[in-house]
Formats: sequence, structure tokens, C-alpha cells
Amino acid sequence: IPMIGKRTSLFLVLSIAAAAPLAAQDIPETSSSVRPVQAAKGTTAPATTAPQINIRNRGSSFRKSNDWKILSGKARIAEVRQALSSKNTGKLINTIHALFNMRHHRGVITLLKAMWRHSPADKTQYPELDWNKIEQPTVRIAVASTLNRIYPLQRSYIKYVRSRAIDEHELNLAQVAIALGLNRNPKDVDYLTSLASGEKVYVVQSAITALAMMDEEKARRALVSLEGIYSDKPRGRLIRKVLRRAYPATAK
Repeated sequence: IPMIGKRTSLFLVLSIAAAAPLAAQDIPETSSSVRPVQAAKGTTAPATTAPQINIRNRGSSFRKSNDWKILSGKARIAEVRQALSSKNTGKLINTIHALFNMRHHRGVITLLKAMWRHSPADKTQYPELDWNKIEQPTVRIAVASTLNRIYPLQRSYIKYVRSRAIDEHELNLAQVAIALGLNRNPKDVDYLTSLASGEKVYVVQSAITALAMMDEEKARRALVSLEGIYSDKPRGRLIRKVLRRAYPATAK
């Protein structure tokens, strides 16, 4: 399990979920750690946590990649568009979430809003994007999540995320869990706990990590309760690892 800071990132969720059989082919495993950062000057986003990849074991080629440029907030819009043209759903979702780090770039905001609207004019403006994939709920939830983090007072984004909470598709439910974890509203703890108690491995892993990402007392208590229920099972071992990183004062 990757290191988990006091507030965790999307890349942590994707890293843990990569161990699940369903996600293994589509979502690459990434070693990550995070640290709190302040919102960029003039941004609409509040102080929060931006995804930060731990690159101690990465080569110079990764530092030159579009992924790193986006994560560090230094990518050009052409590089962002190239990254968003990926045919791999996992990579596309990773990129969309990482664009929070580039929320100060007007072109990125314009692009995210175009992906959200997905109008004929938007599709004409960005012909290189795989619009069929972008219009699928799995990716659309990620777009809504990122825009919700940038514009937390515009409730349409989180409303869409919650509208997918009854989805039966495993990847969609996992993305809902991720988005709610990043939104950090205690009202969602009960729902995330129900997902963490389910049988869909990818969803369970994402929900457990989302509870850690929330950095809320109610979420901590939920994890402690779940650990007691599943203490002698792999799920319990995962929860203990998460608790040690996210809520060290509580962990066993």
C-alpha cells in the first residue's frame, strides 16, 4: 500500500484499486504520497490537497513526461490535450483528476468545462478527444469531481456524482467513492461505509480509501468499526494499513 498522508490523493485510490482483478488491466499501479498545499493565488478553489506523485524511484524520463508536467502544474495546453486523448480509461481518469493541479490555467478550465458540456461545438473544438469515452459515466464522474473541487459552491457537479450512487457498474461506483472522498462531506460516510462492506473488491478498496481521504472524525469511526468486523480478513488488514497512515492516533 502506498504511503498515505493526513489528507490523501486520488492517485492513492487508484494505486490501491490497481490490485483488484477488475482494475488490473485498465488502471496502472502508481506509488504515491501527498502533502497539503495551498490553493494557487487567484484560484477559485479552497486550500486542499493536490495529488503529488512520489518520484524518488522514477527516472528522468518520467520527469519529462506529460504526466509529470500535469502533476507539477507546468504542462502546456497542447500537452494536456494530448494526455486527454488517451484510449486507456485509467490513464484518462488519472489525468482528469490531476488537472486540479492546473486549475490556475484558463485553458485547462475551458477544456474541463467543455468535457462537462460535451456539446457539438465542444467536440468540434477538441476533435482529438475520445468523446464516446468522455461521455461514459466512469469518466464523467471524474470530470464532475475535478470541477467540484475547483468550484465547490456550484452544486451541479456533486449532484451528478451523487446521482450515480445507485449505479450497479463497479468502475462507476468506485469513481463515486473517490469523488465523495475528495468532497469530504460527513453526510456521505454512511454511504461509503456501505460500499466498503460490499463484495465488489475494487469498490471496497476505493471506499475504504475514500473514508481515509475525508479526514473526518465520523469517517475515522466508520473505519474503526469496519476493522472490527473484518479484523481477520484481508479487508481488515487493508483497513489497518489505511488507519495507520490516515489516522495514526487510532491505528492498532
